[in-house]
Formats: sequence, structure tokens, C-alpha cells
Amino acid sequence: MIKTPTSAVAKSDADWPLADEVLPSHWLSRLAYYARLAPSTHNTQPWKFVIGRREIDVFVDETRWLRVADPFRRELHISLGCAIESLRIAADFSGCGTEVSYFPISHNSALVARVRVMA
Repeated sequence: MIKTPTSAVAKSDADWPLADEVLPSHWLSRLAYYARLAPSTHNTQPWKFVIGRREIDVFVDETRWLRVADPFRRELHISLGCAIESLRIAADFSGCGTEVSYFPISHNSALVARVRVMA
């Protein structure tokens, strides 16, 4: 059974769906926790999250790129898009809005997106 938040912003563990492991206590860490559960091609999970004060940066993890199966990185970027969308869905569920900037630093292709979270 999934519980829904009773307030506009879910802050306690009781307001979130139950999981097999302990949920992170920091609200941005919790959003990244749910984003990492996103589906990915061949279950490669080619992402890394860096948490800032009000944003989460999504980086590509090149060590998880399947060069032979995905030479043009198409599936890699589809997987990253799933993680970004999962992060946004988790933020929406907790009552927060998001603003996404794709490839926010032009000379850094490893930084795929910066997701600003507005509580």
C-alpha cells in the first residue's frame, strides 16, 4: 500500500512509500534515491548524482556505457532521461516543482542536466 503525503511537502518517512532499505533523511538525497531506481537499458544505470543546496546535477557515468551494444550513446541518453524524469516525478510527489537545464555547461558533456528543486 502506498501512502500519499498529507501536507504540501512530504518531510517524514511516514509520508513516502515503504522501501526495502532506509530512506535518506535529507530531502534532496531522497529525491536522488528515487531517481536512481529508474529503468535503464540493460540495467546499466549510467548516472551519477551530485547534490547541491537546491539542485541535483545528473552526470553520465561513462564506465557504464556499453560501447558495442550502443555505439552512438542513444540508449545511454534514453536511460539518463528516465533518471531525470524519475527525479522530477519524486519531486512532484513531494510537492516540489522542478526546473531542468540540459547540458548547462557547454564544454562539459559529462554534466547532462541540472535539476533545480523549488520547495
